[in-house]
Amino acid sequence: MGATNPVDINPSGAGNMYLGATSSILGDSSRSYGLGFFSANIADLYNIYTLDFGGGAGGSGDHSVINRTALQTWCFALGTAPTNCTGTVNAGLFNSTANGAVSTSPVTATGSWFTGGSGTTTKPQVLIEPTGTSSTSWSTNGTGLGIDAVSGFTGMLIDAKLNGLTQFFVDNAGDISGRTLGLNHCTSNASPALCGASPSGLVAVPAGGATLVVDTSAVSAGSQIQLTFDSSLGTALGVTCNTSIGQPTVSARTAGTSFTITMSASVSTNPACISYTLIN
Repeated sequence: MGATNPVDINPSGAGNMYLGATSSILGDSSRSYGLGFFSANIADLYNIYTLDFGGGAGGSGDHSVINRTALQTWCFALGTAPTNCTGTVNAGLFNSTANGAVSTSPVTATGSWFTGGSGTTTKPQVLIEPTGTSSTSWSTNGTGLGIDAVSGFTGMLIDAKLNGLTQFFVDNAGDISGRTLGLNHCTSNASPALCGASPSGLVAVPAGGATLVVDTSAVSAGSQIQLTFDSSLGTALGVTCNTSIGQPTVSARTAGTSFTITMSASVSTNPACISYTLIN
């Protein structure tokens, strides 16, 4: 080893391959390499590495390639025959086009989960964490999926949708909402009531009218919308609730957007306090 390459393949032209390459070959005196590739002219080096199972370049054979412009890997599969490349790494992105099959997941992480370190070193098996974000309080018993957003992030940590409509989410404050959970209640005395994706909440039909639009993406075309007139909700809503108005009904809805509450008569003096629950 040392300054001598055990295997040095140096064909005519600009390409070179070194097995057990010395650091000086690749231009970094601080490191050594098990396998090194070198080309004096990058234009001459089309594929850095190719493993072909028949068919040749561009043919129908199964193969694995590391290309100088798009790092194509993820091409090995155990079975009766290798499969074609179905994933690419390009500019830091990984995209898999492999289809799921019986007892087969396109993307798996089957290694053992690490436990027993510190809160800083016991990283999750799968970690979503932007560069520059530091996480130091992971469970020392191990974590399957970890998400660590940057300070000031105001979006959703998790947002599970069905055909574009949110079914379950965890927001930046840790509040949880789902179609049937109702853990993230909306409380709004505004008109319209701004309830995000909340499937339940407390709202107030303003005095001087008989209707209130409740904006919530949790409503669907088939939602059962349960409304209850409740004059005891004044403290929660920050208003003085009307005590004499009749029962509310649902008069309109737009799936994924809003529904409309209509009272049996115009509300006077104080708003009508209503609780709602969506069941999908």
